Amino acid sequence: MRGRHCASSSGLNVLALFAAGFLLASAHADCAQLYDSLNDAGSIAQNGGVVSGPLNFVPGVNDQAVDYPGNIHITYSGNSADATGSVAFWFRKAVGTVAGGLLQFGELGQPNTVGVFQLGATSVGFEVRNAAGELGQIQVHDVLDDGVWTHIVAGWQAVEGGTYQVLSINGRVRATSYIAGAFSPTGMLQIGRTGWYEHAVGQMDELRYFDHRLSDPETYAEYVYSSNRHRVQPTVKPVSTGPVKVIGKTLYVNDQPFTVRGVGYAPTPIGAAPPVDIYSDPDVFARDVPFVQAMNVNVIRTWGQPSSALLLDVFYYNGSAPIYTLVGFWVPVSGIDYADPAVIATYENQFRALVNQFKDHPGLLGWGLGNELNIHNSGDDLAAWHALANRLAEVAYEEEGATYHPTVLVNADLFDSCNVDVVSDDVSLDHVDIWGFNTYFGWDAHCYFDYAERLTAKPVLITEYGIDAWDNENGAVYEDVQAEWVGHQWRQIEGRCAGASIMAYSDEWWKADNPWSHDFGGYGTGNHPDGYSNEEWWGMVWCQDNGSEPDQLFARQVFFRMAQEYGSPLADADADGDVDAHDVLAFQRCLGAALESPCGLTFDAEADDAIDGGDLWLFERCYAGPDRGPTCLD
Repeated sequence: MRGRHCASSSGLNVLALFAAGFLLASAHADCAQLYDSLNDAGSIAQNGGVVSGPLNFVPGVNDQAVDYPGNIHITYSGNSADATGSVAFWFRKAVGTVAGGLLQFGELGQPNTVGVFQLGATSVGFEVRNAAGELGQIQVHDVLDDGVWTHIVAGWQAVEGGTYQVLSINGRVRATSYIAGAFSPTGMLQIGRTGWYEHAVGQMDELRYFDHRLSDPETYAEYVYSSNRHRVQPTVKPVSTGPVKVIGKTLYVNDQPFTVRGVGYAPTPIGAAPPVDIYSDPDVFARDVPFVQAMNVNVIRTWGQPSSALLLDVFYYNGSAPIYTLVGFWVPVSGIDYADPAVIATYENQFRALVNQFKDHPGLLGWGLGNELNIHNSGDDLAAWHALANRLAEVAYEEEGATYHPTVLVNADLFDSCNVDVVSDDVSLDHVDIWGFNTYFGWDAHCYFDYAERLTAKPVLITEYGIDAWDNENGAVYEDVQAEWVGHQWRQIEGRCAGASIMAYSDEWWKADNPWSHDFGGYGTGNHPDGYSNEEWWGMVWCQDNGSEPDQLFARQVFFRMAQEYGSPLADADADGDVDAHDVLAFQRCLGAALESPCGLTFDAEADDAIDGGDLWLFERCYAGPDRGPTCLD
């Protein structure tokens, strides 16, 4: 959701609330439905926990932790599980223990129950019993060590015909399973014991329950956040005096808050494949610029370096309705030693040349560093890449000086981001200005942006999002589904970060197989409606071979949907560049209205397909008053 505020729309007089100086309460302190720090007895009691006996508290992962002696447990009254949910916590087993129940909803072993337990000296088990009492169990071995803290996330999700289970350890998915049959858990949450496995002996810290199955990126972020592996601080650079700058978590262009409404632009022709110069053909630009303008895009993102300023020239359009360029700097995802001084010098010199080539162009938005190197590297290699990325950001600052443009470090989702262990926390990345996340969170972002806001002081830019246009289940294009999903995702993104860039402008026939044929290769994913990502079908426009001339392009439904979305800024109903009393009155008129333009496009802040009091929070974030400019991201 864009926000997690609640308000009743019954008899709501929005303008009167503003006249009285009323502001909604801030978002939940935690995105979880239950959060118990387990620091002390007061925290447990405040969350409705009832302790079965005396408990001790010891130093934990984050402040204090509860110490289970082997005969004590905690029951949280009124906290039962949903058919879809997740639990997350840290556990440190006592020396020599070989079994013990860690957590359950209901009495494990009975129908409609969920439980997590220590199984043997080093293993963790996760069990779901359906309504018929049938068992679905996951075991992950060699993950518990005496005296060592381990982060555990158990998630379950109602799917067609049954329940999908996921068990993650220390931020990474380790095992999945599926159990058929109905599942309707009703029992209360209990920690420190389960049926069958009895009481735990060890320590537990940072307990959270969510009413959704945590996505893989959320799981990693919970691991980092709950253990304070993030270190939050602004960059060490002064605010830029140039036309593009970052102040706090807001991106500014020409002194106005700027939300990126972007698209990834890589118009590789049918029959071609990288490496090929795709940014130098005037005929391609003559074809593409009107398309991009019609989509109300204000930024294009490149993955690699343009060969000349022509790309920036044509999209900047002499400053008349300019489209800015986030210029990418491609770094190989593997096969090099990012810590080798010779490698560092090579990429420093290449990037320095790129910065000097484009730094004075008025169409430049900033510099994109790499693309998804975090999912191709780990450990020392990944730490070395993050250190190199920070050095490249420093190089840009050295070359540009006081008028520098922001650098954007592009990672695949939240994985390995904002984590001191791999040199990606704010203190380590003290010259990088913006986090770029390529994220494919599915239909609902859930807590994604709550984590992103907490893990870093930098603005977050979603550098890729969306779904492809090919329905892999039925072997056909489903343009309507693509349009619906991408539009819905944008509504959750807008207002929660610095904006986003859709993946992608046009289909890319080279990605899966023969570049002369439109193929269906890709990978399975639970974040698409058909369970599959088809790499060659992501375009807002589709392509047709046109002989010696540039390929012909045809807009998909998602093109028109996003032209509407991008052309209707959040909360600015009258499109006058500010959010003021006129927009508040327009919201008042839209309460309860059908989700049609402008109401749905402008005011459905919760992205829940309803315009009601739950959307009122956007005015707390966006309201500026007359002639003060948009402040939705202040």
